[in-house]
Amino acid sequence: MPYAYADGVRIAYDDAGEGDGPALVFTTGWCSSRERWSRVADVCARSRRVLNTEWRGHGSSDPAPADFGLEEMVADVLAVVDAAGVEQFIPCAASHSGFVAIELRRRHPERVPPLVHVDWYVTPPPPPYRAVLEQLTRIFGMIEEMKAVDVSGVETAPML
Repeated sequence: MPYAYADGVRIAYDDAGEGDGPALVFTTGWCSSRERWSRVADVCARSRRVLNTEWRGHGSSDPAPADFGLEEMVADVLAVVDAAGVEQFIPCAASHSGFVAIELRRRHPERVPPLVHVDWYVTPPPPPYRAVLEQLTRIFGMIEEMKAVDVSGVETAPML
């Protein structure tokens, strides 16, 4: 398993697959490891490069300092994609990592074309997310650029 380093903290991730287009970067919700996305990541890796990450203080990553938040989480993802040599990537975000995905898109639109969000929402959106969320309709206009993943015949497991 490869590791990336963000501010001296070792961040664990899996790197699999290959293909054209931006890599998919899976990020989890709170108190979860990269195992949460492992089956989906395995299917996606059949046609695209996939980085399956976990946060500092989770799974095989180093323990987190007592105080860390959005800035550090953005740095963690950027450390992983940079260590893997990935230029463009699509964050596939679950739960609170949706905030991280929005911030990555806001700060690095040249690296983050579209976003994929699973099971999260912001209501009402706080600034600066309000402007970003207003742009999501334009971002989702790029969805046709993403390849559909055929999951027929793939056994699924409940997510706890």
